[in-house]
Amino acid sequence: VARQELYRDRCSLGKGGLETSVVRSVYYLKPVIENNHECPPDIMRLYASFLIDISSTYYPDCIMFPSGDNNWPQALFWFRRADAELTDAETDPFVESYESKIKETCAYCYKPLGTDKPKCCIECKAVYYCSRECQAADWKAGHKKDCVKSLKKRLRATGKFNGL
Repeated sequence: VARQELYRDRCSLGKGGLETSVVRSVYYLKPVIENNHECPPDIMRLYASFLIDISSTYYPDCIMFPSGDNNWPQALFWFRRADAELTDAETDPFVESYESKIKETCAYCYKPLGTDKPKCCIECKAVYYCSRECQAADWKAGHKKDCVKSLKKRLRATGKFNGL
């Protein structure tokens, strides 16, 4: 409990405005959750929420964020990982809503995906595409930076990733 209070004290909102506080919180929480095998699920959810807050601050009223500036793949990774550790947890309705919306639009060309089976990034499962061409173009345009592929690789190297 004392450890969680320490993390929450470091993540105090209100000092320096929302943007500064959230960015500072992500700065302090990132090493905590990536290097701590016993990280509590509520801290993972807090971190994921802060990632979303950052995207929403820079791109208000936006569901599809530009590749290279999209925190959603990592946020969804940490939300899903927290949910996997909590047996009685319900998925956050906001996250469910976002996950249903990302399946409607191509992340690269923004065309509606329709009823055809869209292509999904196999690593993060946070972006969908209308074609293999859009998927390859988006990878080069910046999804490579956003995707959790490198995060999973770092966690596997330290023995802190059990699959998800």
